[in-house]
Amino acid sequence: MTEVAEGVHRLGDRYVNWYVIEDGSRLTVLDAGFPAHWPQLPALLGTIGKTLADIDALLLTHTHADHLGSAERVRREAGARVLVHEAEAADARGHGRSPSPIGVVAALVRPFFFRYIIHIVRAGGLKIETIAEVAAFRDGERLDVPGAPRVIHAPGHTPGTCALHVEARDVLFSGDALVTLDTATGYVGPSLLTPPFVEKLDGALDALARVEATGAGTVLPGHGEPWRDGVAAAVAHARRRAVKER
Repeated sequence: MTEVAEGVHRLGDRYVNWYVIEDGSRLTVLDAGFPAHWPQLPALLGTIGKTLADIDALLLTHTHADHLGSAERVRREAGARVLVHEAEAADARGHGRSPSPIGVVAALVRPFFFRYIIHIVRAGGLKIETIAEVAAFRDGERLDVPGAPRVIHAPGHTPGTCALHVEARDVLFSGDALVTLDTATGYVGPSLLTPPFVEKLDGALDALARVEATGAGTVLPGHGEPWRDGVAAAVAHARRRAVKER
């Protein structure tokens, strides 16, 4: 079963999530996992009676490799628009943003982190296709795509990190602004991603207020399991953990 909310299907693996939103006969893809995840998309579409031609748009919460993986292939084969926050549109047209190499090397002593880095390599995370055509969105926009999500700019993890709020379904796609699996440490539960997978930790902590203000009942993160006890509880949990980690 891939359906994690009304008309929302979850793809990915134990580390990374990406999603497909159904809205009548049309679809929006949210993030694009790793390149190795591509076969999951046509498999899902066949299951729900759709085709690539039914995809109108692909929305990116930010431009790290584990969210860009199949973006260009979706654009090319589905004819879908690709949209990202204006602060990272140039990164999307390149090879995306990467964590600090020094931070990555320092974190390799953590067993969970080391396993995740190996997974990134095996899943094609070092071979991301550049996206030929990218459009930009801004904070507060209600996007004219299936599902009609509203953009919540939540910088810190990266400058253009956003959450996307589908108000009609009480669902918040939190991307990496709020996760339930910290891929840097293996921590399970609502949290921020920690170094080296965050550029400005204080900024990410401040941005939680914008995420919390959505009042969403269900949080679907870029990493980890869905959170169904309300965004306020998730944010409170993430703040407590951030304090402990300082």
